[in-house]
Amino acid sequence: MNRFIEIEQSGVETFIDWVLKFRIQLSIPHKLSEIGINNTDSKTIGHMAQQEPSASGNPKSLSAECYTQIFENTVSGKLS
Repeated sequence: MNRFIEIEQSGVETFIDWVLKFRIQLSIPHKLSEIGINNTDSKTIGHMAQQEPSASGNPKSLSAECYTQIFENTVSGKLS
């Protein structure tokens, strides 16, 4: 993969750094809050995400709480 996206080193951290820099080049916001989305309904969104039929195609089953945390992380820009 490195040769296709011109990354000199291998590894997850290097790839994440490349994605973050590329996102800046494309002017893609780092946080959903930068485009006016907030955590107001995060628990509802987490529950809805768990109930979504396409969620069954994920390689790992997630709880509503996990989906809520993922959503809240995207709003705040937290990467881990």
